[in-house]
Amino acid sequence: MNGFFIIDKPAGITSFDVIRRMRKILGLKKMGHLGTLDPFATGVLVVGINKATKLIHLLMGEDKTYTAEITLGAITDTYDIEGQKTFVSDKKVSISEIKDALKHFKGVIKQTPPIFSALKINGKRSYELARKGIKPEIKGREIKIGKIQIISFYYPKIKLLIECSTGTYIRSIACDLGNYLGVGGYLSSLRREKVGDFDINNSVKLEDLKLNDILLLDDINFKYKSINIKDPEKFLNGNSLKINTLGNCYPVLVYNNKKIIGIAEIRDRYIYPKKVL
Repeated sequence: MNGFFIIDKPAGITSFDVIRRMRKILGLKKMGHLGTLDPFATGVLVVGINKATKLIHLLMGEDKTYTAEITLGAITDTYDIEGQKTFVSDKKVSISEIKDALKHFKGVIKQTPPIFSALKINGKRSYELARKGIKPEIKGREIKIGKIQIISFYYPKIKLLIECSTGTYIRSIACDLGNYLGVGGYLSSLRREKVGDFDINNSVKLEDLKLNDILLLDDINFKYKSINIKDPEKFLNGNSLKINTLGNCYPVLVYNNKKIIGIAEIRDRYIYPKKVL
């Protein structure tokens, strides 16, 4: 059996803790998750099992949707509720000021990830350096915020709905918004509602998890070009096949009788296996 589970990750455990618990519940070993959630965060954690783990990287670029609670009036060193406060303000801002500020956070923007993050710098995780008192230099990068709107507001807490591209740090949005308003801000709770087509409404809690909650691999909507081949034997043995399709393309999902059998590259009228399931 190959496919994905949509887990509603609880607060207080790591994403890998979810994998450990799933292995015990389902009696399976080969698992991998799509997109890490911090321990305090909850919501959609997509977990692939067996051969589906070979396709996780194809889903890494999916957009994500979050509900985020930001506490204004303070800054923490981790940009979230788990850090130490480094700044406190007694200034208050109005909802109209917040609405005006949010306009600057929509569309393609440049964002600098937190120093307490899993980014690698010269082979070391940024948070490992930060814990040693080393402040790593992290370059800003472009992200895209498709939607950022207020769900509720009662100062100092504001809850936002955020639709964003992969690689977006909601903690950085919290800190940057607070800085823009001149009062500081940190992320006090986070719930991931969607990863691509994987929706929290279709998720399962760990305590209720059963094997039949799986979304079978062949039913997943991968947003890549696909090709069906009639005779899969050569492909499964790692050999290239001549085809009539023009144009070069990678990645291409390869199917046989509506079942996915691998990932390939099309080049010069040939299909070259890259990963075989």
